[in-house]
Amino acid sequence: NNGTYNLQAEILLRPSPTNNAIVQRELYLYNPNNNSQKFTVLFGEDTSMKNGYSLPDSVPVYDLGSKRGVYVDSNGYNGHNYRLYVTNEVPDGFDSYTGQSKSGSAVNWVDAFSNKIVSGTGAETQNNPTGTQLSGFGDSAYTLKWSPTTLGPYQTAHYSSTFGVAASPVSVPTATKTYKNESRSDGTNHIGDKLKFTLKMINNGYSASWSYQKLTDEIPTGLQIDPNSIKQSSNGGTASSLVPGDYDSDQHTLTVYPNTTLTDQKYTTITFEASIVKSALNNLNSDGAITNKATFTGTDTGNGETSSKDFDASVDIPIQQPSFNYSFSKKVLNVTNGDTDYKTSVNAKKGDTVRFK
Repeated sequence: NNGTYNLQAEILLRPSPTNNAIVQRELYLYNPNNNSQKFTVLFGEDTSMKNGYSLPDSVPVYDLGSKRGVYVDSNGYNGHNYRLYVTNEVPDGFDSYTGQSKSGSAVNWVDAFSNKIVSGTGAETQNNPTGTQLSGFGDSAYTLKWSPTTLGPYQTAHYSSTFGVAASPVSVPTATKTYKNESRSDGTNHIGDKLKFTLKMINNGYSASWSYQKLTDEIPTGLQIDPNSIKQSSNGGTASSLVPGDYDSDQHTLTVYPNTTLTDQKYTTITFEASIVKSALNNLNSDGAITNKATFTGTDTGNGETSSKDFDASVDIPIQQPSFNYSFSKKVLNVTNGDTDYKTSVNAKKGDTVRFK
């Protein structure tokens, strides 16, 4: 049931900010019409990689785990071990994915989704651990899918995935920062709302070992952090509370020393809660949002590196303008001196009468 659409498309290949051999593949779609258009975006690729198996196109597709995407291995081809990753660890990454083997003379790209339809679910619903095989050893492919889009008049939508290679041994530290509004679920953020932030560092490397040494999060004006809500967990396990003093209220900076080593596909998550306060309205960017940036610091010890490197992740938080926008001021005048204008400060001596407004 493919429809007929009038859309303008731009495809962008963006270097990954990790400085590793990773490309962000991005699609922008613009609706130039005065009516809405509804559609679902899919992206598929056939795998045709010469590898260590006897067949030239025998490339099993594996699950990365944690609903993040897929990978394939070179299996020691020409004495080298390479791993190719396709992940959703990027803004507007895919929501669903599958791996499948060719059946017959042609492949339906949605055969591996439930009920073999575009609206079906994929491997992301199976809670697969890393390394779960999604396709057979024959001719294989993978398909990515994004949630259905209703694109309004003159609006733009964005879709993205990562595509990269790791050569053993190497770490591929991947930092992400996200938030969830715990006060409402309509997609908007208002003054007084409570947000929960999740800062995740995962090692997408191959035979890797990355020493996660430090996290620095610059809390922007307009967010009031709850220092008692700071927690750390590993690989989805039980979270433990961190010291409230990790947050410097004078510098508006959260500093955590995770003190952990991340091997292949292992991750550490740090969470905290913060409320949106009125000063956020004075700190909005041109898109009406405040930006929260964090820096993750560590060393690729498994690759023999000794110097640490920084990896940044940020998130924009759009803030709704309140229907009642208020401000307070407090001024004073010296009645004894005969002042008639209220000011922010006044000179006075013992016995004087002052009046506040």
